[in-house]
Amino acid sequence: MKEERPAVSVIIPVYGAEAYLDQCITSVLSQSLRDLEIILVDDGSKDRSGDICDAYEKKDDRIRVHHQENEGLMRAWQKGVLLSRGAYLYFLDADDWLEEGALAALYRALSFSGKKEIICSNGLIDPGDGRGKERLKKQTHALPPGVYEKEALQTQVKEKILGNERRTVDVSRCMKLFTRELITENVKYCEDRIRFGEDLNITLPAILSCERLVVLSGHHDYHYRFRRESMVHGYDRGLYANVKLLDAVIRNILQEKFREEGIAEVDPSKMADKEKVWLMTYVLKNEIRSTEAGTLTRAVRICQKEQLKEMLEKYRLQAKAPVNRMLLFFMRHPGKMLAWLDRKVFEFYDQRQNA
Repeated sequence: MKEERPAVSVIIPVYGAEAYLDQCITSVLSQSLRDLEIILVDDGSKDRSGDICDAYEKKDDRIRVHHQENEGLMRAWQKGVLLSRGAYLYFLDADDWLEEGALAALYRALSFSGKKEIICSNGLIDPGDGRGKERLKKQTHALPPGVYEKEALQTQVKEKILGNERRTVDVSRCMKLFTRELITENVKYCEDRIRFGEDLNITLPAILSCERLVVLSGHHDYHYRFRRESMVHGYDRGLYANVKLLDAVIRNILQEKFREEGIAEVDPSKMADKEKVWLMTYVLKNEIRSTEAGTLTRAVRICQKEQLKEMLEKYRLQAKAPVNRMLLFFMRHPGKMLAWLDRKVFEFYDQRQNA
């Protein structure tokens, strides 16, 4: 007898999340949409996370657990995809959780027409201090709520997906319900070495391949746990190399997908160039913020090597966010003294955030 296929597979990669895992799993089991399965991939956790997963598997037959050696977040959710059976896929991180109607709202927005679809909801940053809803009660996506198909999908979504200060559609793999094939057919683009911006590996080709995209209004149903202890701004020596690798992956995806989808109105190289500038703001912030020896000089050299000033002038990029305005000014006028002044601004900002 053929096993019945669940409507939705919820894929949860797990690593060192014992303090939050109960709330995460319980929030999925409590969903008003009952036709689902939960795939828990324990990625070599050294705490009790694996035991917690096993205990839940015994309680509910909708849960399946896979244990593996630590291979990283991307490999963990990829394994979850391979093990899943659902017609639609949803990703949830192990330290986050969902409102009770989260999956039902996404599922109701599907057309069930055979089209490859992505349904997007919104997130809520929860700092754990009771200020969560005040922190982020707005649309996660720059794209207005609505249904996007055919010409609207191409001109308002695909042709504007990257290269803007605020992305048209947030590229997190979370907060979205995907037609299964959008993930399985595009997982080939995933580069396991990427650790920053890794969700772009899968969401970018999925969005460029979809035939219908819906952005829900409201529905701040995904609680992203803001952990202050994880926000210590340590220096990431590999971030610059990571962004260079991510840039190469982005360019490959844009070239291939624009050709496949017949997107001729936008030059994929120009889109990638503009996106690279915004990615470099994270690199420069990492270098300038650090108090390690040589990082200010390194920030100046990165600007010069990547020709960021020339890109800003060529594409006339402007920023709205104060921090980004400061960093774009630095790109135009890279110098060690300005880098030092920017570091002082970051120090002041961090002190206020931690107060």
